[in-house]
Amino acid sequence: MKGISLLIFLLAAPTAVLAQFFPKKPETGLRPQVMHADPVFEDMTTVLGARKGENELNLNFGYNRVRNNHHSLLGQIEYEIAPVDYLGFEIVLPYSLYFSNEMSPVPRPDNQLEFLQWASQYTFYVNEKKGISMGLGFKNVLEMRSPEGQHSGFKLEEMSLLPFYMIGKNWQDTYFFLFSGGPEITRQLRPLETEWAINLNSNFHYAFSEKDHMVGLEINKQIAEGAIGMIFRPQLTLNVWEDIVVGMVIGIPVGLEEDKWNAFVRLAYEFR
Repeated sequence: MKGISLLIFLLAAPTAVLAQFFPKKPETGLRPQVMHADPVFEDMTTVLGARKGENELNLNFGYNRVRNNHHSLLGQIEYEIAPVDYLGFEIVLPYSLYFSNEMSPVPRPDNQLEFLQWASQYTFYVNEKKGISMGLGFKNVLEMRSPEGQHSGFKLEEMSLLPFYMIGKNWQDTYFFLFSGGPEITRQLRPLETEWAINLNSNFHYAFSEKDHMVGLEINKQIAEGAIGMIFRPQLTLNVWEDIVVGMVIGIPVGLEEDKWNAFVRLAYEFR
């Protein structure tokens, strides 16, 4: 009997552990989901615990003051969708305009579509009682540039691979914490070089009012070549309409030689 009991335990224990990370659908037919605050700048691919059919369109606008006498204006179209429960995809198409200190267009860097970015994220753990969600994801960035002397066509300059881990915590739908991090592997094609870095992003948010407006602080950290650079991003998120959210953020760099300060605005529409 002791041998049979031990065998049953050995077979049941792994199943019990896996059940904690891959919860079954409840009788309502909806998978568990915990509310988390989405950072304005380095936002989630889709929300942690996204359910099938959830999708969102973002229009993003940014300004960056660069130390080498340049200003840049950024425009982005971003689309997020969850084709199945807990699995999300995102694609980002940005376009940048560069200006000199006199705010006149400059020939270099080019005014153009600079890169194509796509990402995927899977939420593998959701605990509604503890208010915790965890996920794994992967981001791919393809940086392009128009060939010298041409105004059409693109040439791939470099490719970045960014696997990441993410964990979010919710305290009574009022206080929120989110962390994401992982390596960044950049492969330059001309010349052939490979660069490594580590990205660590910490986010703290506080929700106020019945509409769940939020104030928060996003801290983006990068470790590369033995140095640490950080950007502090105080931000405000407003639910201006039932399906429309506006996020505003100011970036304050620390330990970064090229950038001075930047601003970013995100207009998000969630399809119902």
